[in-house]
Amino acid sequence: MTLNRKAIEVLNVSKKFGSVPAVKDISFSLDRGEILGFLGPNGAGKTTTMRLLTGFLVPDRGEILIDGINIRKNPIKTKNMLGYLPEHVPLYGEMRVSEYLDFRSCVKIKNKKLSRERISEVCKICDIEPVFKRLIRNLSKGYRQRVGLADAILSDPPVLILDEPTTGLDPNQLRQTRNLIKNLRKRHAVLISTHILSEVEAICDRALIINEGRIAANVSLDKNEKVFLECENISDGTMKNIQNLSEVTDIRRVLENSLEIYTKNNVDSRRDIFEAVVKSGAEILCMKHTKDSLEDLFMEITSKQKTQ
Repeated sequence: MTLNRKAIEVLNVSKKFGSVPAVKDISFSLDRGEILGFLGPNGAGKTTTMRLLTGFLVPDRGEILIDGINIRKNPIKTKNMLGYLPEHVPLYGEMRVSEYLDFRSCVKIKNKKLSRERISEVCKICDIEPVFKRLIRNLSKGYRQRVGLADAILSDPPVLILDEPTTGLDPNQLRQTRNLIKNLRKRHAVLISTHILSEVEAICDRALIINEGRIAANVSLDKNEKVFLECENISDGTMKNIQNLSEVTDIRRVLENSLEIYTKNNVDSRRDIFEAVVKSGAEILCMKHTKDSLEDLFMEITSKQKTQ
């Protein structure tokens, strides 16, 4: 990858099927070493966006760049820079894992020596060495997912796109796959499409929420700390004192006597808020430090879209 370029850039992309718009002027980017969660309700345009990113569909308008290279102008080159794990991994059940990866390496890697080295490397990364000689049809769902992931990273692509990578896994497989994906960020930029909000919170740096064909929010998952404050005699002076604190990023009045105060990540600002409120003459009844769940944010965003 070129140092000063984004791993993925989507610039004002739109796509229609007939007269029905699927995505409308969407723009976002993915940095190197970043894991981006891609969320949206059914019919929001998530699958269409994934197909546009992987080159299965061509946008009606706008541009998609992989490391600064235009997908439309250089489709083969950009596809070679992507590793893709679909939701339902299309593996050949009659093949052994070793045979399947050898077959896939012949498609993706021209140098035979490098091919053998990469097969050995991805088997270690994805922890599929114990099943290397087994038939794929006899593998558990977790191992089949890992074989699919090994295939996706076989050519060491700079960008990985994973569609529902943990669906159907048991708790042990889920934890193993999460740790595996986290480790992939060392060499790849990763985009994960999923319906599982807790999965995004556990793995991702950011969450991109699409709804009704548009990007509804680009949420940093490390900037949603907040303090819930309940007190009597909240005045303009109280609000001003809190807003003047350097660690406070936003303040919202929930009820007449209740505030939600958003602060910088990993900063416990309760002492400063306490002093600011007391100086204003208000009386504190309750104060607690919490963190928004992604589910709360998702529901708030998508419900707003429905009512507009």
